Amino acid sequence: MPNISQHQSFPNLDRQRAIDSLIFISRSEVERITGMSRSWIYQAMDENNFPRPVPCTNASRRWILGEVQAWMQKKINERDVAIEQRSRIRSNNDS
Repeated sequence: MPNISQHQSFPNLDRQRAIDSLIFISRSEVERITGMSRSWIYQAMDENNFPRPVPCTNASRRWILGEVQAWMQKKINERDVAIEQRSRIRSNNDS
């Protein structure tokens, strides 16, 4: 596998995203990064609303940092769309 940090075609931001997409993190790190509890994480996974971990060994599972970050960005985008929709509704009601 090529060393991504040596890949010349990635601008700095894209290089960091590529590196993040290859980093495994523990459940406790997922909890710290997202602020969500263990029970919430597993319930959201059961409902297909959160990334699933990768089996690394028979007893070890790890999440991919880039997938967790993408889930967080999706939630931010959903919030922003909802705010914009509410703003448009208020503007239309005021006219």
